[in-house]
Amino acid sequence: MWTYVIISLSLLACKPANQTPEVNDQSTPVELENHSETSEKEIMEEMLVQQKPVVKETEQEVELPQLKEEIEQDIDFKPKEDKVIPVDKQEEKQEEKPAGIEEKRSADTEIEVSKELIEEKEITQIIDEKTPVLAGLPKEVGDPDPQIEITKIQSLSHASFDQLLNKYVSKDGKVNYKGFKSEVSVLDEYLQHLSDNPIQSSWDQKKQLAYWINVYNAFTIKLILNHYPVNSITDLEGGKPWDKTWIQLAGKTYSLNQIENEIIRPTYNEPRIHFAVNCAAKSCPPLLNKAWTAQNLESNLERQTKSFINNPSYNMIESGQVSVSKIFEWYAQDFGNLIDYLNQYSQVKIDAGAQLDYVEYNWKLNE
Repeated sequence: MWTYVIISLSLLACKPANQTPEVNDQSTPVELENHSETSEKEIMEEMLVQQKPVVKETEQEVELPQLKEEIEQDIDFKPKEDKVIPVDKQEEKQEEKPAGIEEKRSADTEIEVSKELIEEKEITQIIDEKTPVLAGLPKEVGDPDPQIEITKIQSLSHASFDQLLNKYVSKDGKVNYKGFKSEVSVLDEYLQHLSDNPIQSSWDQKKQLAYWINVYNAFTIKLILNHYPVNSITDLEGGKPWDKTWIQLAGKTYSLNQIENEIIRPTYNEPRIHFAVNCAAKSCPPLLNKAWTAQNLESNLERQTKSFINNPSYNMIESGQVSVSKIFEWYAQDFGNLIDYLNQYSQVKIDAGAQLDYVEYNWKLNE
């Protein structure tokens, strides 16, 4: 046996180093098994490195993920856990986001939307409330823009007219037309101001009525100034100056008669307005030397009515005999039972059966 071992070692020593050893059919089973496993692993690793999948760009016949999975199964390949995450795990990971973040974003969005809706609602409400509509008259196409009118409404003022009245009308109602004419530009600006700021449906009754009284009186003064010097208003327009349509208000044209008899009287049902509007004649109730406003309307209506009824220049009242202005005859329907109405303001108690007549009207200019 020792001779066999020595001979084998000698043969191995003489074999070239780069020659691949031949597998002897008489090798032991363990040696053959080890050799087979080593060769198979080397072959599979070489296939993994060298094999490159062919993918047709147009047809996409071979899918890379599928091919990679097949190769990995062939060599018992296990990828690292941090590289591939199952779909169900990804969904769980997304659901793990802090709930507070999404809730806060949702709450912030709702707050922003709410603010926009509130602001839009407020703007819409302001425009709806301030849209200009002449009291008792329909709104026509072509009326001024509501948004522009809102600014003008807020600046409505009778202050300039009030200053003119204080300067050029005495306490007893005598008018200095020469003085008015020296500042006719101021009056013109006020008339334009009235035109730019018509009656609003949102105004209360007092503010509306004060507006119309100022319109009537201011345009009556302007009518006189356009023809001054003049002896009487009845000398103008063929004796019918109240029927002339020339008063411009918010794109509409009116006459003095329309303002008094078609707007003021039927709309406000207030008989005391006859002692507030002035027709520029001596027998007219005295022109108030201040502008009418919502604040002073009631007190001035009472004062003007009482002053006129008890002024002997206009009315002569005794218990059994009454001679009063023709105003009470022309507008009798506004006063109802005249004796009863006069007794509300008269300093002399008038008998129910007192004789009643009317004083001739003096149309000379009230200067």
